[in-house]
Amino acid sequence: MGREVGSSLFCFDRQLTLVSYILKRKKCVLLLSTMHHDDAANEDQERKPDIVLFHNETKSGVDTLDQLVRVYTCKRRTQRWLMVLWFNTLDYAVLAACVI
Repeated sequence: MGREVGSSLFCFDRQLTLVSYILKRKKCVLLLSTMHHDDAANEDQERKPDIVLFHNETKSGVDTLDQLVRVYTCKRRTQRWLMVLWFNTLDYAVLAACVI
């Protein structure tokens, strides 16, 4: 038996808050935040924690960045994880240089 849909588990450390939210059956979302320091949840929207709501409101910039990197990429097929990391870093560095 798993947790019920809409349930949340919180873990607090000095400056960090980790939340585990069950979005759908067998779909767990993990988010780490340095901005939120309580277990506040919205009762109107499926008991979503404030951390999840904040993420959903502000993720459009990340989606745009990922779209641009996907179109203009220098990635190559490789089995070496270090090269994969290098190509990803290079993609984001080139995009950042174009923006500046």
